[in-house]
Amino acid sequence: MTRALLIVLGCLTAGFLSAAPVDTPRPDGWRIIGPGGGGATMLPTISPHDPRVVAVACDMTGAYVTEDGGGSWRMFNLGSVVSSLAFDPSDPDVLYAGTAALWRSADRGRTWRMVFPDPARHTRALFVGDHADYVLRSDDPLYAGADEHTIVQGIAVAPDGVVTIAMRGGGGGRNGGPQRPGALLQSADKGERWRTLRDLPPGRVLALSAAKADDLVVVLDTRVLRHVAGAGADTWIEHDGSWTLLHTAPVTAAVPPATLASWSPAVGLRLDSGTLSVDRFTVLAQ
Repeated sequence: MTRALLIVLGCLTAGFLSAAPVDTPRPDGWRIIGPGGGGATMLPTISPHDPRVVAVACDMTGAYVTEDGGGSWRMFNLGSVVSSLAFDPSDPDVLYAGTAALWRSADRGRTWRMVFPDPARHTRALFVGDHADYVLRSDDPLYAGADEHTIVQGIAVAPDGVVTIAMRGGGGGRNGGPQRPGALLQSADKGERWRTLRDLPPGRVLALSAAKADDLVVVLDTRVLRHVAGAGADTWIEHDGSWTLLHTAPVTAAVPPATLASWSPAVGLRLDSGTLSVDRFTVLAQ
């Protein structure tokens, strides 16, 4: 009896070991194309010139570029987590990345140059505190008051190549204290010279869009700011209100330029057509 039982168990074991693994396809049709290996990936940004060219940031400092639709990836490292990305619609090789500074690449992310703050104005990188926070110090007057919480939260490049950036003000963070206002800055010469368009209220910039150099939409977590083309430099439409969370899946498409039609606290941002997708929120047009 014991010998027979051992024979049966042996046959069953051999059957299990020889069985081929079951390949269960994902029911939703998605597949992993990388990169990966640690931390989160975020801010997927698709080139308007070629959908196979995509840049993506990572919370582990590195960021990545693919030129073959995810078949292979190149990593670049700017010393800190990348907080914003944007391609130049006027040049397929130009890519901008935001950290505590704004960086510009003219070769699709292979080499980089700091364009704000001005690196020639005694701009230097420091690592401060017990968390070694990456901080820039600079004598650039437009970068005055920057601290470890200052980042480029948004980048928008107009069709003619004019660059607009949204800077987060300092303050807040682990040390507490009130946040300082941020700033909206613009350059018409590929980052060589900058001017301040306006201050930004403290808070997070969810999206920044530029249909033209003077046709701008800034979506914050507390309000929406709009400058209409042809209006005076100080003429901004500003709407306060609350967001309604309609969708929680990550959004992979860039925010298209759009015209702000009206604002409703019950619905969110309304556009004249289409759907505005911002970070992890989707706000439907009415």
